[in-house]
Amino acid sequence: MSIFRHVMFLDFKEGTTDDQIETALSGLASMPDQVPGILRYEFGLDAGAMESNPDLALVADFASEADWRAYLSHPAHTEMAERDITPIKESITRVQYIVG
Repeated sequence: MSIFRHVMFLDFKEGTTDDQIETALSGLASMPDQVPGILRYEFGLDAGAMESNPDLALVADFASEADWRAYLSHPAHTEMAERDITPIKESITRVQYIVG
């Protein structure tokens, strides 16, 4: 079975507070319970091992590209992203690829 994988890297804006980061992490954590079609959903803050790393990484697996697109447009995801991610986002990089 092939998996459609979505990977996101996020850099925070200068001045982002710990409370804002915790709010974003809570918002991300709520996605698997709100959006159908997510097979795997992992994210975390950078461990600080390298200076140039992004601040946050997310890996999400879906059974198909259609499931991923449904996640992207799902109201719970779009509302969370606008409310919790956009205010702290300096830059974002995304990639999708097939596993298996």
